[in-house]
Amino acid sequence: MNPRLAQLVCDYQASVRCAVELMQQCAIPLPASNSDWAGLDIPEQGQLTGGIRYFKHGYGCAVHLPTAIVSFDFGE
Repeated sequence: MNPRLAQLVCDYQASVRCAVELMQQCAIPLPASNSDWAGLDIPEQGQLTGGIRYFKHGYGCAVHLPTAIVSFDFGE
């Protein structure tokens, strides 16, 4: 694999991991599936620890980390 692409994937995964950890710290549970996430009764948008904003969309979420916005889906 191209080393730059490998680094990009690694950075993305680290950002998603950080976002999910922040969500769990704010009592937003890690869903077992994408449909569990879609049915989760949380506000569509809100703030996590440190004023980090999130936006729930479909099967995923966008989180405005200090370094970048990361968007990802839950499930398969």
